[in-house]
Amino acid sequence: MERFLLKLFKICILTIAGIIGLFIIFVINGAIVNRDKLETTSEVAAPESPRHRRPRHPEPPDKVDCPHGDKHHAWSFFQRAAMERMHNPKSADFPWAGFRHLRKTGQCTWTVHSWVEGTNVFGGTIRQKFTGSLELIDRGARIHSLTFE
Repeated sequence: MERFLLKLFKICILTIAGIIGLFIIFVINGAIVNRDKLETTSEVAAPESPRHRRPRHPEPPDKVDCPHGDKHHAWSFFQRAAMERMHNPKSADFPWAGFRHLRKTGQCTWTVHSWVEGTNVFGGTIRQKFTGSLELIDRGARIHSLTFE
């Protein structure tokens, strides 16, 4: 019994020493930061280097903000359009953060190349890839194309 307690005591001491050692390594490497000294991005000014200055020429149409919405609006319209074309829309499962699959092609036009999982006619779950393009307009979107591969 004494041997068991002695071994248990040694294991506890070694574990505590390991935790303290990791803590010291984190402090030395700067992984633990004093939260009072953190600055938010709104308080930090942009660097004054030529690389970060705004260009003097007007931005191309794909860089100008759309007054009717952003990529999140476009993604929701693509989801709705894809669900309308599915056999069982309630089973639709789109990728998490699927708006990353979007590409802006004009001021208010977007293209997508993504996928959706859903049940087919036989009840099996399948993944279908789709591509499409749309234009955001007042209170909606105009779907130019949406095709499943």
